[in-house]
Amino acid sequence: MSEPLRIGIAGITGRMGREITALARNDERIRLVGGVSRREPADDLFTDLLVTSDLDRLLLEIDLLIDFTLPEATSSIAAAASRARVPLLCGVTGLGATDIAALESAAEHIPVHWSRNLSLALPLVADLVRQLAAALADFDVEITETHHRGKLEAPSGTALLLAEAVAAGRSQALDNHAIYGRYGVSPRTPGDIGIHALRAGSLPGEHTILFAGDEEELRITHRALSRRAFAQGAIEAAIVLAARPIGLIQT
Repeated sequence: MSEPLRIGIAGITGRMGREITALARNDERIRLVGGVSRREPADDLFTDLLVTSDLDRLLLEIDLLIDFTLPEATSSIAAAASRARVPLLCGVTGLGATDIAALESAAEHIPVHWSRNLSLALPLVADLVRQLAAALADFDVEITETHHRGKLEAPSGTALLLAEAVAAGRSQALDNHAIYGRYGVSPRTPGDIGIHALRAGSLPGEHTILFAGDEEELRITHRALSRRAFAQGAIEAAIVLAARPIGLIQT
């Protein structure tokens, strides 16, 4: 039997870091070494783990780093992982052009996977949406996403991923067709891809894609019932990424 994959988590004491920690402790395929946090953990979940503010120290002890921090940390985390030659799984959303460029630069030296939604089902939904957009070329498309009140960016990374799938299915550039909400006099024009964000309560995430024709409608909804869906997906993606060659995967 091969040795467990040694992983670390940047943002280990955050919401997603805690979920991954809880699952990782019971997964024989991996060994959670510890993670990076700006604050000391206050409960037993992190007992016997290396929790430090020194990323370089953690990178010396692990085979793969999972990043669930914030966009402003992405560039420095990617650079550190690249220097240490440690594969990087980035689950941070809301990245700008500079952040993505940092991931691309790191991917010249290590395997990098940037995912805007790590749930197991969402990639299948995106593939289906791409096929439907091509097959139902004359149907109107609207995407609605709902997240908890603390979600920072709007629209969500997943909503953009799904909108990109629609545009790809129709061989379009999303920037030329995306409509982010509507206000006042705003008639729909052919080819519009509507994207609408709701923020309320504590729902981890729900995305609905509406394909509407004159005589029929089709709705696809993906609903995350807890953050554990993303945590399990992160573990599965980490195991796959560790065996991949150098380069960038974006989902």
